[in-house]
Amino acid sequence: MYLTDQEKAILEGAEGEAPKLAMEIMKKVGEINEAERLIPVQSVHLVLHAYKSAFDAGVDAAVKTAEMGGKFIVPTTIDPYGMDAEDWRGARTPESYAKQQIRLDEAVMKMGVIPVWTCTPYYGFNAPRFGDNLAWSESSAVAYANTVIGARTNR
Repeated sequence: MYLTDQEKAILEGAEGEAPKLAMEIMKKVGEINEAERLIPVQSVHLVLHAYKSAFDAGVDAAVKTAEMGGKFIVPTTIDPYGMDAEDWRGARTPESYAKQQIRLDEAVMKMGVIPVWTCTPYYGFNAPRFGDNLAWSESSAVAYANTVIGARTNR
């Protein structure tokens, strides 16, 4: 897979450990999908925010990345919170689930997520334009971005 000089430098650690880890992951995902190159994106929307989507490995990876100083470098919004944030005990959320959800929330907030907690990121802070490349992982938002707005994301 072709990498630019800047991407190669990031992969070699020139911008720190968190960007290096992120580039290693993106390169592997690109290779698995037989991508010719990486493309710049204008925004990201994460479904990762719910523990039920991230599981323990996703929580641990987010926490590790945040502890390494990782920051989102494009506008990054997030899907709804994975539990009742104000009264998870009253909602009978298991404590083990709640602890992981809270760890995940703290990690993404530390990295600079825009906390919109919505499945429709195109309303508000993350509105794409025609032709934008996006990294969105919310299925209905992906369909909307691709068909209505004319942006591009492959989920």
